[in-house]
Amino acid sequence: MFYKLQKLYEYLLNNNYLSDAKRIKEITYEIEKGRPDLAKDWLIAMCHPRYLGDLYIKEFNSVYEWWNFLSEISDEIKKM
Repeated sequence: MFYKLQKLYEYLLNNNYLSDAKRIKEITYEIEKGRPDLAKDWLIAMCHPRYLGDLYIKEFNSVYEWWNFLSEISDEIKKM
């Protein structure tokens, strides 16, 4: 899980979405500190196609690959 959050952070950072990258870093920190409830809700909301899904990430060949990546993160966080 944390690997995918780190990758998400790196993708956002590499594509100059600095405020979103910072927010992901803060969410990861909250989860690591044992306070995942609110952080999980934030992350699920951010991984929605209308939030982070609207961003162009050059590392993905299509928007659908990006959406699938976000969906995987959302699904994993729901299982926590």
